[in-house]
Amino acid sequence: MARSLLSTLTPLLKLWLRSQVEHLDTLEIHIGGNLRQLWGGSIPEATVRARGVTYQGLHLTALDLRSSAIHLNIAQILRGESLRLLEPIEVTLSGVLSPTDLQHCWRSPLFQSVLPPHLAPLAEGAQDDASRLAVLQKLCHHLGDDFALEHLSLTPSGLDCRGAFTIRASP
Repeated sequence: MARSLLSTLTPLLKLWLRSQVEHLDTLEIHIGGNLRQLWGGSIPEATVRARGVTYQGLHLTALDLRSSAIHLNIAQILRGESLRLLEPIEVTLSGVLSPTDLQHCWRSPLFQSVLPPHLAPLAEGAQDDASRLAVLQKLCHHLGDDFALEHLSLTPSGLDCRGAFTIRASP
């Protein structure tokens, strides 16, 4: 019985997540919880692993998301209604951007929309790792109160970023 619910819920979540991005190579979803919790719309824990993600021009080699205490409108979903998040959730994020990903990101609409005018020349002219990292740290602080940066480092293989953000409930 729990498998039949998960066999319905997991593809719906995958479809919804794919609709939120421009491109996605692979997507894995793990949903934890017992049958009673799931039928009640409560997901105690969920993880999402995605590879080859493009979101608003932001390219990511790898993205891992984790959340808990997720409340969805399961009964309505099973009657054919759209997926809705009933309460806000906090999501922890771990992302990896390759050097090529990072080059795409500097020009992405998402970066450009939050990049303050005084940082734009710094971003374009950032030639070394230390200056790139400084711009990225400043940029992360401009993402708003819903995002908390926990770790940001440049490695030989790219950028490693960890943080947390809040997703608001659906209207």
